[in-house]
Amino acid sequence: MGINFKIIICFLQFWKFFSPILALIYLILHLMQFLNEDLFKIFDKFFGIFPNFINSKMYVEVDLFGKDAPMGYVYAACICVITMFVAAKMYNHLDKIQKIKEDEKLKKEAEKKLNEKKQKQKQKEQVKIKKINTYYGLFELKLEYISGLDKSQDDLMKLKCEYSKMVAKKIKEKYPQISFAFSDKIFLTTNDFSTFPFVVKDLIRLYKVLFDIDKKRYIQTGLLLCFWTTCKMINPKSALKILLKINGLKLLNKVIISKEIYSRYLEENNKDFDFIPLGPSKLYGAQEDGGDIDVELYYIKNTKK
Repeated sequence: MGINFKIIICFLQFWKFFSPILALIYLILHLMQFLNEDLFKIFDKFFGIFPNFINSKMYVEVDLFGKDAPMGYVYAACICVITMFVAAKMYNHLDKIQKIKEDEKLKKEAEKKLNEKKQKQKQKEQVKIKKINTYYGLFELKLEYISGLDKSQDDLMKLKCEYSKMVAKKIKEKYPQISFAFSDKIFLTTNDFSTFPFVVKDLIRLYKVLFDIDKKRYIQTGLLLCFWTTCKMINPKSALKILLKINGLKLLNKVIISKEIYSRYLEENNKDFDFIPLGPSKLYGAQEDGGDIDVELYYIKNTKK
């Protein structure tokens, strides 16, 4: 319904208000036929087209004040009143339809603008994500004796430190561009994101070797491994604090990554991993000032050969 629809509504609105005025004029002129015939003839030239047409089709006279006059003006007035009610009803109906159409149009325009805004925001985020090269990781083993409550926990701590030192050495030999800090955990950082999938695979491979060794010693070995990054510049100590909070979620034997790692990885040509979303998580006290951080986390379902 284009411009014609609007014209119809405007006409109905006009007729709704004008028709009772015209009906009143017709009634006055009908009486004028009996009271002042000369004056009536003057106005009849302007207003008599429709009443005279009615008279030509259905001629009826009425006697008033001793004079006979046709009923065309009365019938015309009645028709005006009837069409006024019809026009009012049609106007209300069509006006409601028009408002619904306008609301739908405004809603579509608003949705279009919102989608365009989201698309622009997404493109900006993609540009930022593509520029990410730095990432941080935290490797931690959880050791416990399968049996024997009298075993020394100090021995397990020493073993964890030895494992951390050994794993860091192996990874450092293969990836000299990676920086390490370790004790009983390994904190790693690098400015080369292309190493990410290979580092993950190597850390998992080394963990499996240690798992098999410990199994023979009746030691249960679990893994806490997570990776995180951001589009902004950040102090490595702040990154470590966040990684410790992620490992603090105790998602054992899963490689946990942040949304930024996930998004950045999707920009790579090599697709070695499948991912499962864990949804949003709140890391309490993860900021330097003790504030909380909301993160979206994923874990690697499997590594493709």
